Amino acid sequence: MKNFILWKWMVHNFCQAIALLRGGKEERPLAEANQDSLLNGVLFMNQSNTLVMKALLVSVLLFSTSFYAQINFTNSQAASLVVGQANFTANVAGCTQSGLYAPSYTAISSKGVLAVSEQTGGRVKLWNPTPSANGANASVVVGKTNFTDCSNAGANQASVSNSNGVAFSPDGNKLIVTDFSNSRVLIWNTIPTVNGQNADVVLGQSDFTSGFGGVSATAMNGPTGAYVSSDGRLLIADRGNHRILIWNSIPTTNNKPADVVVGQTVFNSPGGGSSATTMVNPWGVCVSPDGKLLVADSSNNRVLVWNTIPTTNGAAANVVIGQTIMGANGAGTTSTNLNAPIGVTVSPSGKVAIGEFGNSRVLIYNSIPTVNGAAANVVLGQPSFTSSTALYPSGSPTNNNMFSVYNASFDLYGRLYVAGREMNRVLVFGVAPTLQANLGIGITSNISTACTGANNTITIPGGERGNEAAGNNFQAIASPNPFASTFGLNLSTTSEEQI
Repeated sequence: MKNFILWKWMVHNFCQAIALLRGGKEERPLAEANQDSLLNGVLFMNQSNTLVMKALLVSVLLFSTSFYAQINFTNSQAASLVVGQANFTANVAGCTQSGLYAPSYTAISSKGVLAVSEQTGGRVKLWNPTPSANGANASVVVGKTNFTDCSNAGANQASVSNSNGVAFSPDGNKLIVTDFSNSRVLIWNTIPTVNGQNADVVLGQSDFTSGFGGVSATAMNGPTGAYVSSDGRLLIADRGNHRILIWNSIPTTNNKPADVVVGQTVFNSPGGGSSATTMVNPWGVCVSPDGKLLVADSSNNRVLVWNTIPTTNGAAANVVIGQTIMGANGAGTTSTNLNAPIGVTVSPSGKVAIGEFGNSRVLIYNSIPTVNGAAANVVLGQPSFTSSTALYPSGSPTNNNMFSVYNASFDLYGRLYVAGREMNRVLVFGVAPTLQANLGIGITSNISTACTGANNTITIPGGERGNEAAGNNFQAIASPNPFASTFGLNLSTTSEEQI
């Protein structure tokens, strides 16, 4: 059995490290770990320009699986944890610190913060850290001033009327929330630490008190899903305009126009369709570790896959899930059909999970399909691929049934979080690894004198352990995807990588 490791490090620390490699000579601290960091260590540059990570107590997770950060799922698997309810058999719409009121979307940051948006509750709750016990209290609520307020406050800098999407920036420092009823997206430049904290930036409106829908590069109509790619591009599902809006970076000023539109050829067209270039009422959106764009095209009962994030308007999708051909849109309840898919997510190891509102289930594919109409490998929430009974079999909640599934999200461990509106809860599938080891990591430059513009080779060696055969111990060294994609690392095949 091969051992695999998942480095728990902050990506932005390495961005600074690369900058030092290109221009620094003196020895100096780069980044010291704190309570918010996933790395307990110090990076510094020494006199020979060798970047060293001193990690006396670096927490490194060890896996004995076929892929890193992977959890294997089985049909009708029971959840290991419930958020929003005290236990697996309760279903109370809770406008409280621990309860959930029609949850619609989830996101887990690189710093281990769970965010859950509530459709009816009109707010977003944050758990920092992610819950480890059923019915855990949330840490902070945004969109409302306190945990017991679920009213519709209209549009202002601190309010959310109806949230159907939430995302974090790759470094875990920014929070992005879609405000469906106000046709806008709110951005917090830092993760909120107090209830009702004001947002810093608004998209879709010229100010924080407007809430009218529209169709242009700066306007939207009922935004739902949100995602930020590893290279910092912001993607928003503009449901009412049947399109995906893409910003090349997270905006820092109000009402910034989008850079690219997918689903339409121009920014001022709101029409929908079922071809490879159109969609109807898209909801969930995500980007895979290898850079593929996936969109839950809910009213066409399909998920569209682009092999890369489009950089031109109206780009055609490459693959369709849930239909055998582009242009078809029928609903179904099989391993190859979908019924109102709303959520889509990809795990660190490449598994795809699709949340289906109409079938009250989640379909899991062991890899991103490369052909149209591919069959799912696993079903959660139902006893078989042909069942669609809400809260099967009795209509009462258990640890392995679902009702009106919305979004699904993976965390860095490969655990799956499933939000269900009518079950007023988030189910967590899989358990975080507990086996840990202390490990030191050395990162070295190939030159002794660095200057701006110089080409450097950075080597990350992987050592051997125990009686493992050479090359087996660290066959895959997995960092959070932003690091790998930013610096062009391929961390899946060898024990030593170079830039």
